[in-house]
Amino acid sequence: NNMEPVLVIEGNPKYFGHLETLLLGVLSRATSTATSTKKVVEAANGKPIAFFSARFDHFWVQTTDGYAALKAGAFGVSTDANADYWGIESMGTIPHALIASYKGNTADAAIAFDKHIKPSVNRLVLVDWDNNCVETTFDVIKEFYEYVKGEKFIEGHTDPSEIIGTGKEKIWAVRFDTSGQLRDKIVTPRDKNSLGVNPELVWKARNIFDKNGLKDLKIMVSGGFNEEKIKLFETLDVPVDLYGVGSSLLKDKVDFTADIVEVNNEPCAKIGRKKGDYSRLSEVPKEYWKLKKDDV
Repeated sequence: NNMEPVLVIEGNPKYFGHLETLLLGVLSRATSTATSTKKVVEAANGKPIAFFSARFDHFWVQTTDGYAALKAGAFGVSTDANADYWGIESMGTIPHALIASYKGNTADAAIAFDKHIKPSVNRLVLVDWDNNCVETTFDVIKEFYEYVKGEKFIEGHTDPSEIIGTGKEKIWAVRFDTSGQLRDKIVTPRDKNSLGVNPELVWKARNIFDKNGLKDLKIMVSGGFNEEKIKLFETLDVPVDLYGVGSSLLKDKVDFTADIVEVNNEPCAKIGRKKGDYSRLSEVPKEYWKLKKDDV
């Protein structure tokens, strides 16, 4: 019901009328973000959604967006500002900038990340730098194994599963973020559906990983994902473990309006508006700031 009230204020408007635009903006922003996030969470059928929208809008809205996204069921957020309200940590992921700092060597970047980032952050390695996600993953596994174990990695003999997992000196997941203008080297050239992160890339990668001792290595996909693309992947049963979703979560807007509907307990509203159903509303305690965050 688009006429159902979500907030009712009773009193003299001289004390709160100046807050009308501010309140509507906060409600609209947070509700829009939460609604979009909820849609992709439901589309993912229980697979985690990482909220990667911070870089697509002004930094002032990150805390509000993070609050809304996590409230709507997102698994994690990408910045500390996103995570601030809930008092949690943001997700750690290796950025392309770090790989560039190591002259395009993803393995060196992954090792540096592991050395300097605290153990509570799972190691999530971006592997699309060379447009060859599978080969880059194996390069990272080999170098990372030798860094952790201090012994030679022998392909076909060494068990890489020892360095797969959570925390320090482990690789938790690899992230495919192939540009929508590029075709990964392992993908068969066809039409535009073979560009970017697509089902064929993930299927081939998963099969190769599983045959080489990497069954527990998670695959995260990002880049151009929205509700429709996630639904497609889930319908096709593509073996994705996590989805990273960014700009698409900020496109839809939910509008709010404010109206006076009673004056001195008598109906008074413009044509088309009236007092709504308050049955789902609850009174805000005077000392609302003492509530637990989960109750807000």
